[in-house]
Amino acid sequence: PMTLPPLRARREDIPDLVRSFLARFAAEEGKRVRGVSAEAMALLTRYDWPGNVRQLENAVFRAVVLAGADAA
Repeated sequence: PMTLPPLRARREDIPDLVRSFLARFAAEEGKRVRGVSAEAMALLTRYDWPGNVRQLENAVFRAVVLAGADAA
């Protein structure tokens, strides 16, 4: 078995995961999302993510779906 530490113990991975999920979901949803603000990234990095990567992925998906046509 492979054991990975929880996402809250790997906070340095969060920005890369967010950018990857953002690019994927924006393409899938046909949205032009330019990026994540510094404030939003800081908030995402501080959160403990009890649901680990899957919860982060779902949060980014929801943000993309709810974003306007040309989101910042």
